Amino acid sequence: MAKRVLIVDDDPAQRRILDETIKRMGFETKSLGSGESAVELLEGPDRSSISLVLLDLVMPGMDGMEVLERLSGKAGLPPIIVQTAH
Repeated sequence: MAKRVLIVDDDPAQRRILDETIKRMGFETKSLGSGESAVELLEGPDRSSISLVLLDLVMPGMDGMEVLERLSGKAGLPPIIVQTAH
């Protein structure tokens, strides 16, 4: 099974750039545009399909810090790398 990276960023251009770069490195990707959708996926049964999360810090609605707070202490989560363009 190929490793899958979850890309969470509200900027479609950033998601596309990360998606293309990560796929060239041989990984599968899944892209989401909001913190809310990331929490929903990572709290659900499909989280086991994710090997790593690239999480944008500054997003409208639920930002990256809120995502980290919501997921804090949950077992079985993949590593999360927080990034920002700000």
